Amino acid sequence: MTISYSEELLDYMKLKKKNCILVEACECNNTEIEICELHVYLVDEKRKNFFLQKKGYGCKETEHGTILFPPMKLELAEHISFSLKKFLCFTRIAYEGIRI
Repeated sequence: MTISYSEELLDYMKLKKKNCILVEACECNNTEIEICELHVYLVDEKRKNFFLQKKGYGCKETEHGTILFPPMKLELAEHISFSLKKFLCFTRIAYEGIRI
């Protein structure tokens, strides 16, 4: 499995002084609908340790930092890429190659 980062994301990670990307599964159960989606964002070392020790997340070390994956089964492609998306004053991390 290869993992790539966009240049904008690497610059943003240096600016925020965070090198850990968290992939978190968020579930919403309703009586008629069940929704599950992935949220991807940067976390600091304290939060990283919390997810590793208390939540049972797995990690993948890369040359630019760490990626934390939830303990649930995910479909991971051979190539995963992360990039930074901006809209007005909002920024988010976009991803390709990860599915529930």
